Amino acid sequence: MIIDAEPVTLSPEGDAWGARIARLTGDPMLPCEPDGRAAASLVSQTPAHLQLRPRAGVRPQEVAAALEGARVRLGSIDRVELLAGAVRIYLKRPDALLTGALCDLPVPGTGPFRLAAPLVRGRPLVLARARGAGVPTIVFSAEPDAPRALGRLRHGEADVLGRLPEAYWPEQAQGPATRRGFEAVRTGGVRLSYLVWNLRRPPASELDVRSALSEVLDREKLARELHRGLAAPATPGFALDPADAAARLERAGWRDTGAVRTRQGRLLRVTLLASSRGEHAGRLAAAWKEALAKLGVELVLQPADGPGFAARLREGSFDVALVERPTPPGRDLYALVGSHGAENFGGLSSQKVDQAIFAWRGGSGDEAALWRAVLAEAALVPLFRHGEVALKSRALEGIRPAGDWLDLSAARWRP
Repeated sequence: MIIDAEPVTLSPEGDAWGARIARLTGDPMLPCEPDGRAAASLVSQTPAHLQLRPRAGVRPQEVAAALEGARVRLGSIDRVELLAGAVRIYLKRPDALLTGALCDLPVPGTGPFRLAAPLVRGRPLVLARARGAGVPTIVFSAEPDAPRALGRLRHGEADVLGRLPEAYWPEQAQGPATRRGFEAVRTGGVRLSYLVWNLRRPPASELDVRSALSEVLDREKLARELHRGLAAPATPGFALDPADAAARLERAGWRDTGAVRTRQGRLLRVTLLASSRGEHAGRLAAAWKEALAKLGVELVLQPADGPGFAARLREGSFDVALVERPTPPGRDLYALVGSHGAENFGGLSSQKVDQAIFAWRGGSGDEAALWRAVLAEAALVPLFRHGEVALKSRALEGIRPAGDWLDLSAARWRP
């Protein structure tokens, strides 16, 4: 059994459990690493099209359906054609990043597990092995109370704790009571947390305001104290520079005449949309609020969760939002920062950013140039790249870190 609180409460992806289940019930379309699991292989690639061959047991129609479902999000796919034993993807334009995106796209029904019973809210979720060797079933049980989740693990009610809260690292993972029966598995820094500024609402619509408020976050200190060494400041990002922040606001006409800066009778106040669950968002908001108060800016926290959080992002009812999602280096960022990107919640529309995206896709640019264009707009501000810690029973083997979580496909009991 795997026990966990609802994972990842800052993500616009929606149901984070669903993302984990999708990776267990559907293999990635293309392998993310040499000899990795995949539903298909790349047969040929030209600037105009790619051709994929499904592995044995996978129908071309299954691959094509997954591609059609993701076509809008992927952006560069013009159409998908079924061939005899293959699938051809025609492109609107050359896209050097598409194969990386396809390794993040699961093909439903091709993974090592399947749902053993319909999903019922509030009940454990059961997956049964569909192919391959290893444990026959995996049971997910949600436990929102972190101390209780760790206690249940130690008392033998579960074999894996999906995510150890940062506040418990490293003491609880390395204590004798835990080390006797469990070992830590650390994931890499695939998850990116970032600020999304709403360019449609003043004062966040002002470049100097966005830049100034982003310059007072001490990310090095927060990585040490808030994330307990499980995160590192994302690069590139805004450097800590309170003096420049103050100068920017003065130039923009926001006068420091009292506790909160004003301009033409209006207070410099911004609302932060963030998760209401767990400690991460609240502690980061508190640290930012304290830093902004010294700058003469009032930060108002507006917590939300689940569908409410995602809905407010999409409708734009925020000044700035704290968001987190898997964003491996080298992956296409059009969804986040492209003018018509599906997760461009702040309304960024920049010709320079779009040109940098298409140059990267076409092979004449790179990721660093794109981030420079994004940071010049201060519309999406990278904060941290996160790793996480899971605890697994020493009686289990074959579990390894993969992406932002664990690869359980080969999980098995030690002989």
